[in-house]
Amino acid sequence: MQENLHVELTHVDPINFNNVPHMHNFMNYLFRTGQNQKWTNELTKNNLLFKYENDVLVSFEFDEDFTARENLKNEVYSVLMPLVRNNSERELLNDIVYLNAINLESKKEINGELSQKDLKEILKEIVIVSNKQKDEVFFVAHLDQVDSYFHIHSVFLEKEKGGW
Repeated sequence: MQENLHVELTHVDPINFNNVPHMHNFMNYLFRTGQNQKWTNELTKNNLLFKYENDVLVSFEFDEDFTARENLKNEVYSVLMPLVRNNSERELLNDIVYLNAINLESKKEINGELSQKDLKEILKEIVIVSNKQKDEVFFVAHLDQVDSYFHIHSVFLEKEKGGW
């Protein structure tokens, strides 16, 4: 990890999904599989999916290939929908955390200068801490929006109540 690095995090309060089509559209946004490909660019391959498999946090890089991203989305969706159906008393939510990396010596933002390895390490720590507070389903880190801060979306089940 870079020395003299400070990462500021800005958390946006969780929001719910109005219905299944809303969730489906959000999944397309997350995995860059929407019809118009508004958010897809040459950096999309740097985006990451984090999820737990047998209590071990694993990450997957996005692929440049649309079909590969669609398959990754469908794999997550196939796990997500039964979870939602089997937890009707708990609401599915999503939130977002923005990252702003700052060099402590120069006081300058260095978001674009972080290595993929450093970014992955920072994101992994955010996921681990966040997962202790909520029942996370998965996380997607968007590292492809050049005019915006890096950010990580989490999709999770609330602790109780709600439901669709």
